[in-house]
Amino acid sequence: MNSILVPTDFSEEANYALDLAVQLAKKNSEPTEVHVLHIIESPGPVSLDSLEDGYAHQEYATLIELQEKNKRSEMEALKSDPKHKGVNMITEIMIGNPYQRISKAISKVDADLVVMGTHGISGLKEILIGSNTQKLVRFAKCPVLTVKESINLNSIENIVLATNLDTDQTELITELKKLQRLTNSHISLLKVNTPNNFRTTRQTQNRLDKFVEKHQLTNCSTHVYNDATEEEGVIDFVKDTAASMIAIGTHSRKGLGHILSGSIAENLVNHSKVPVWTFSMRH
Repeated sequence: MNSILVPTDFSEEANYALDLAVQLAKKNSEPTEVHVLHIIESPGPVSLDSLEDGYAHQEYATLIELQEKNKRSEMEALKSDPKHKGVNMITEIMIGNPYQRISKAISKVDADLVVMGTHGISGLKEILIGSNTQKLVRFAKCPVLTVKESINLNSIENIVLATNLDTDQTELITELKKLQRLTNSHISLLKVNTPNNFRTTRQTQNRLDKFVEKHQLTNCSTHVYNDATEEEGVIDFVKDTAASMIAIGTHSRKGLGHILSGSIAENLVNHSKVPVWTFSMRH
């Protein structure tokens, strides 16, 4: 892990994400850059070229310039924080659509991991619009780790890997093993049985054992859990076992298919209290 990207809006949750990224960078045996990115969101599809009126053009440019100045001061404060001493922190401010800019930054810095703070959303907005965090979870080219609270890296001892056992998860396991080595954590491999997708315990356990053997998982235990839905099963299992983190793959559905089918990974990002590590199976 050589490069970690941390998008920030300077909120409390974003600061929690940055603190965790710094801890990961310090723990890593290889030199790791922490890239901190702030996006100044454009007010709609406005561009400087589209503003014909000279006064409006100048007013818009002045507003953006003032925001940049203020945010650069906040960036400098982050870099000078004693907690971040000894870490190669690189800061950048960009203007535009947050999701698009963050996606480009992932490629630009060749990020191995994105760490983001999230507030969580619910209701109609969650179903129809989604947040920038949700979009990144769905489509990012590298793993995305979302946090809502302050996390001590040493407290991450048990990662629940929720799986449907039906898709090839070789790349996901490769990436997750990197995090496991860094945290020296145990993996609880979990399959949630639901009424609409039920297999016997013996059938499921046999598939879990084959999964462990195929991917050569170590420091790992297997678990079958029955619940009404996959999301409820994962959250309840985490509560029952006091797990530290959830890991799950997302299938990157688009459009109507996404709205109708939803995404267990995105729902967990919104509703789980523990950090959620996601990997887009699309890539």
